[in-house]
Amino acid sequence: MSVSKAAFFTAVKVTGGPWDPFTQMEDGFEKMKTEQTEHATGKVLTVRDVPYVHPSEARSTYKQCSDIYLPVGARKGKGAPLIVHFHGGGWQDGDRADEMFGAPAVGRSHAAAGCVVVAPSYRLGNYNSFMADAVRAILYAVANATALGADSSRLYLSGHSAGGNLAALCALGPWLAPPVLPAGAVNGVIGISGVYTLVRPLGGALSCYKNKIFDRYLAKAVFGDEPATLAQYSPTALVRLGGGKAAAFKWRWSEAVGKLAQDTLSSVAITGPKAAADAGGLESVRWNDEVPPVLLVNASWDLGLEDDAAYFAKTLAARTGTKPTHHIIPNTNHATVTWDERSLRRCRDFIEACEAKKPVV
Repeated sequence: MSVSKAAFFTAVKVTGGPWDPFTQMEDGFEKMKTEQTEHATGKVLTVRDVPYVHPSEARSTYKQCSDIYLPVGARKGKGAPLIVHFHGGGWQDGDRADEMFGAPAVGRSHAAAGCVVVAPSYRLGNYNSFMADAVRAILYAVANATALGADSSRLYLSGHSAGGNLAALCALGPWLAPPVLPAGAVNGVIGISGVYTLVRPLGGALSCYKNKIFDRYLAKAVFGDEPATLAQYSPTALVRLGGGKAAAFKWRWSEAVGKLAQDTLSSVAITGPKAAADAGGLESVRWNDEVPPVLLVNASWDLGLEDDAAYFAKTLAARTGTKPTHHIIPNTNHATVTWDERSLRRCRDFIEACEAKKPVV
């Protein structure tokens, strides 16, 4: 093993990851293919590249399309649950058809279990563009639910990584609020290794350094550093402000202690994103007063995003009085968690619980 590879593996292990993440990825992908070949073959019809905007409106035709996963066979009674799932990729990468980003595995698994799954791509890199596309993809799915064999009143939003951010924003922000969709139109939100806070989301070992990288290459690159923008695109901030909090963001003890330790031990001064993110300019931030049930799923090695999910759950509990169920899937990482059937079964258990109006376990 080379020195650089050993150093990388050691860094992964220090942050709570497996000794060999490459082998974990290969094993997770092969397990997914084997399981889905066994359980989904002959049970799923995939319709690819379905536009969710009129061709005359499309600015990036391929990206403004969805792949749709349909359960095969006659459906009796009411239509199937309708799941709109957004792929990840840090808002700058990824695609609905790329197995690496998980949407195909999510679509096949849920469709084989009887759900209709709409998996859109979206224009990347600009928050106005990808939010507009996310909304249009959802509205297309709702408008065409009956033709797809689904029931628009059984709508669930799902997403992985940056897609988890989009799913939560669509449900908690103003984009789908009445009169766009009726109140309560979203039955539930599923976040798989999602990003719910654009200011210091990453916990765990070396959190200060990880957040510095996140801030530079993801948050600022996509959203800039205006406080109101960071708040508008942070589901935790929308929940806090909607619940009457004056500040959109706050330090979490784990992050504060980690920063103190790193600043003490290092000669390099590491600072978090602008403290002004908790300052003025928030009068333009809007949210949806409806808060649907939320399920949070994370990998056992998730780069520190499991801490962000725990904070999101705590914030939701303070607002609604009900703490979302939060599952950590053993022996998974940020990519493999979307391939893992244990994750996807948790999602379907959540949907069943929402429809039965019973607590999620």
